[in-house]
Amino acid sequence: MLSDYQNKQLNVEYPFDIILISDNTENDFVKEETLINENTVPRSTLKYCVYQNGTSEMVDYLYQNLRLFSDKDSDPAMAEGRKAAAYYDYDVYMGITDYNSLRKMLGLTPVALQDNQYLIHMPNRVYQEIKDRSEKPQNSLHIELDFVGFQTEGFAQNGHNGTDFLLVVPDKKLAGMKKYFSLMAVMASGNVPGNLSESLYESAGKIRGYDELADYIKIGSEELFLMPATIQVKSREVLEIKFLMSTLSFPLFYIGLVFLCVAFTVLSVQQLSDSNKYKFRYQILSKLGMGKKKIRNVVAKQLFIYYLCPVILSVIISAVFILYAGRQFVIYTGIHTEWILYFGISFVSFLGIYVLYFAVTYFQFNKNIEP
Repeated sequence: MLSDYQNKQLNVEYPFDIILISDNTENDFVKEETLINENTVPRSTLKYCVYQNGTSEMVDYLYQNLRLFSDKDSDPAMAEGRKAAAYYDYDVYMGITDYNSLRKMLGLTPVALQDNQYLIHMPNRVYQEIKDRSEKPQNSLHIELDFVGFQTEGFAQNGHNGTDFLLVVPDKKLAGMKKYFSLMAVMASGNVPGNLSESLYESAGKIRGYDELADYIKIGSEELFLMPATIQVKSREVLEIKFLMSTLSFPLFYIGLVFLCVAFTVLSVQQLSDSNKYKFRYQILSKLGMGKKKIRNVVAKQLFIYYLCPVILSVIISAVFILYAGRQFVIYTGIHTEWILYFGISFVSFLGIYVLYFAVTYFQFNKNIEP
């Protein structure tokens, strides 16, 4: 699962090579741009603003409908704290021109909006959770525009281009709104050095990793692996997350492999220890006319029965856990994967080791019973 997350979801969570956000709506990012140009070669750069109109209908809708906040009524004070930590105070809007410019930077097809239309961009994880609700989120908005649909591509929506959602409207609709945040997104030609992140934080007078939780940045309903970051350099963020996932996955893999090898070793040693007892019996069968091929078939059936019992038990026990965990992982991360594949891959890996131990035991057993 963690490998699947690395291969599929990190590019979704971090679509831009560099993205910065500032609550100073007049910030021109000149210092940051100069620093970026000194350390890498930008392929495309966009400075833009997101907007708010003093309403929070979409924030309220998601807070009322996402499962992460399902226990919000248990403690009203704590519930308000969770909401404030997850979402900005107001709904986040973006003009269609800036939106399509960002899509072009990411290699996505531009979308068209008429003057009386708007769309909602949100992570696939959030969309999958609300898409089948009888109450449509667009019905809770009051911006006098017609809803035309959802977009769910990766779009830096853990605090930058909105949190869990972004309302995209015609440019002229922004005239009646206030600038909310200033942002700069960069796509680079070639590699971006990971230490650029610290340099950008130093330029902003901050220390990376220490100022984020007390800052204004929000991450919505995302719970896995991500931390708030006003300055996001993809190469550094991805490296750290991969390191974190490796520290989780390697010990789990190692422990599982050790238990598996121990179990099969005990089973093999037990069968090979009993081979001397079976040697006399198979010699009698040989004297009665049973050929070597048939004897080996009988040995294979005998060993298969002994090996089959623990396999069936382990499959039943692990299937319950792996299928549940895999389904929840897909739901909470939004990965485009059939969750049953996680069990299938584990099962195939398990059988590979099983066949290896079975083959070694089978050949050694036959060798032990030979006259």
